Amino acid sequence: MIVFKVYFLSYFRKLLTLILVVVFNQFTKAQNNVLLTIDNQNITVDEFEYIFNKNSDVITVKNQEEINTYLDLFINFKLKLIDARKMGLDTSKSYQSELTKYRAQLIEPFLKDEQAVEFLAKEAYSRLKYDINASHLLFQLPLGSSPTDTLATYTQIIEVRNKILDGTSFETVATAYSQDPSVTENNGNLGYFTAFNMVYPFETACYNTTVGTISKPFRTRFGYHIVKINDKRPTKGEVEVAHIMLKNTDEASTVDEIYQKLMNGASFETLAKQYSADQNSAQNGGKISRFGSGKLVKEFEDVAFNLNEGQISKPFKTVYGWHIVKLIKKHPLLNYQEMEQELKIKVQHDERSEIITKSLAKKLKSTYKLVKNKDVISKITDLSALNPDQVLFSINKQNITVKQFQTYLNQHRNNTIYDNYNDFIDFQLIEYHKNNLEKVNPQFAAVMKEYEEGLLLFEILQHKIWNQSEKDTLGLKKYFNKHQHEYYWEKRVKGTIMSSPDEATAKSIIQFLMEGNSIENIKKSFTKYSENIEIKSGIFEQESLLLPKSFDFMEGISKIYPENGKQKFVIVDEILNTTPMTFEEAKGKLMNDFQQYLDQQWIEGLRKTIKVKINKSAFNKLISNYQQPK
Repeated sequence: MIVFKVYFLSYFRKLLTLILVVVFNQFTKAQNNVLLTIDNQNITVDEFEYIFNKNSDVITVKNQEEINTYLDLFINFKLKLIDARKMGLDTSKSYQSELTKYRAQLIEPFLKDEQAVEFLAKEAYSRLKYDINASHLLFQLPLGSSPTDTLATYTQIIEVRNKILDGTSFETVATAYSQDPSVTENNGNLGYFTAFNMVYPFETACYNTTVGTISKPFRTRFGYHIVKINDKRPTKGEVEVAHIMLKNTDEASTVDEIYQKLMNGASFETLAKQYSADQNSAQNGGKISRFGSGKLVKEFEDVAFNLNEGQISKPFKTVYGWHIVKLIKKHPLLNYQEMEQELKIKVQHDERSEIITKSLAKKLKSTYKLVKNKDVISKITDLSALNPDQVLFSINKQNITVKQFQTYLNQHRNNTIYDNYNDFIDFQLIEYHKNNLEKVNPQFAAVMKEYEEGLLLFEILQHKIWNQSEKDTLGLKKYFNKHQHEYYWEKRVKGTIMSSPDEATAKSIIQFLMEGNSIENIKKSFTKYSENIEIKSGIFEQESLLLPKSFDFMEGISKIYPENGKQKFVIVDEILNTTPMTFEEAKGKLMNDFQQYLDQQWIEGLRKTIKVKINKSAFNKLISNYQQPK
């Protein structure tokens, strides 16, 4: 089918950006601004001029002839779209499905608050500059817990915080009260970490608490926390290491033997493959993915970050066993500009995304008219007592009911009923915004319209041109017979094109051939250069890119032509002068020409059946605007 779409590509080269849409609500000026009326549809000067000026980078002179040409192309484009809609192609399942998929992809960038994304990216970068060492105490509390349980948990954590403030060590209190399972191993000390290592509310509390102080209680999805900040240091960036690990903690003698072999010059990679119990890294010479603070256990990180590049550590123990680490490379923190895009992606894919969503929803409240039913809202603590069809609120007069809220709760229930209600408002605002984005965002409307019309044109060309040209073999042959004089071979050469790495080799090959040796034996005789000697035999047209530039069409062995670092010459067996093409030989160009012929016939038919009226006054004024300085 590719050959049948050749015309589509050439057609779009002519149209250039005619498929680019203009947002029609920008063109609602008075009747004297109407340039065209096609099938009773008014098209304004502004719409045409917008598209015409889209080509300003390739248009050097804007004159009447040029505007006439573009106007004809524009009218043809509009006629084809009208024909496609009359055929119902814009309502077909395949067309609508494709639009729906495209819209879902396109809409994502428009459903975020760019200012919030940028703020969070810069905030994250400012935090990445530092590693935090914190101790932690947790009282677990599931999301959606009752107000009674929430208050009880909050009261408990206040009490234990007061114990610490009164002088009891954080570690002692954490060991006694914390419900974090890791407390039995670390006494609440989490080691060093940085941005993106912890859930966002926890990260924020840590970076907002002064070193040596205890935070106030704060909530995450795990429950209530307090933290003590033990240290805050400039980041060490990330490191890339290889390691050898022995799982059994009683293998001290074996790990010492391995270490001695390393000190005696043995290959770290070889010993890792031979001994390491970490199968994921062993086959790669012990290499593991680069990491920063907070990614691995404290003992491992402490050793890795304190090595110099190329240095091998002494054996040390963690909860996983014995390790020997070799530092391959240190990776300092990049500057913000280098990390900006990565950070913006990250903040949109962790808990920060909720902040971005809420920021967008807040802005939408000033864009759309939100009317709340206060009487119903006051009773939402008992939804079963409410009529499912009662209106909770409306957005631009679109009613949102109790039943819709109940459905939302079945999938999203997290906090109190009022928290969920506020989240539901945000959710519905964004849904309404998604469904009505074309009405409020000209940029989105323009891109969507561009795709809609481009896809519709594709569909109509498929029906009217490509499928028809594929099926109508009799029509194709008839067209060929009528225009056969247009299809002929230019001057050609039958022979072999050769290239060699240098002039001396080229001359040696020419001498070899002049002594009567065959082309087939060249690579056998020049084995030292055989990989760099290229041989292409066949028939080559005068305009072939394979032939050397300024090639002299003469039988025999040509002169040597330096080209792209190689030395080219041609062994010419025969010069083939201009000859007519057969039907099969002309097929590629013929198909393209036949499709253009079908297109011309189609346009002529549309022009006869669909009324096109040009407002001469508006057109003349348009021309004068380009002929005179504004």
